[in-house]
Amino acid sequence: MNASNLLSLLVPTLTTLFAVCIGAFISGYTWNRQKQWELRRDAIIELMRDISSLRHALLDVYGASFDQGGRFAVPDDPDQQTKLAQFYEHFSRYFCSRFVVDVLTGEDLTHSLDEFQKCVESIINDIKRSNTSASRNVTTQRELAEKTNAVIRAGRKELGMKNRNDLSLI
Repeated sequence: MNASNLLSLLVPTLTTLFAVCIGAFISGYTWNRQKQWELRRDAIIELMRDISSLRHALLDVYGASFDQGGRFAVPDDPDQQTKLAQFYEHFSRYFCSRFVVDVLTGEDLTHSLDEFQKCVESIINDIKRSNTSASRNVTTQRELAEKTNAVIRAGRKELGMKNRNDLSLI
C-alpha cells in the first residue's frame, strides 16, 4: 500500500473522528449550560418561596404588634414574641437561599435582593423599636411590595423569562 492509498483511507476516518469529537464537545457544553440554567432556576424558585414565607411572617409580626383598638402593643406581648421568633426562622431560611442565589446569579438580582432585605430589616427594626404608625404602615407595605416586585423582575430576567407565560418553559 502506497502513501496515497493510505492517506485516502485515513482522511475519511480522521474527518469522521474529528466530527464526532466536535459533536461530543458541543453536546457536553450544551448539556453543561443547561444544567447550570436548571441550577439557577431551582435556586431562584426556592428563594421566591422563601421570600413569600418571609413576607407572610413579617406581616404576621406586624399584625401582632397592634392591640384590638389599633394601638401599638407592648413589645413583650407573648403573641408578638412568638410571631417574631417565627419571622427570624423564615429570615434564616431566606438568607440561606439568598446565599446560593448570590453565588449562581448576576448583579441585577443581587442588587434587588439587597434592596428587599434592607426594607425587611427596616420594618422589623421599626416594630422592635415601637416606631410605627398608620401612615408608616401604608408606606411600609407599598415599599415592601415594590421591592418584592423588583426581585421578581430580576429573577425573571436572570432566567430569560419575558413574562408569566414563559413559566411553561421551566
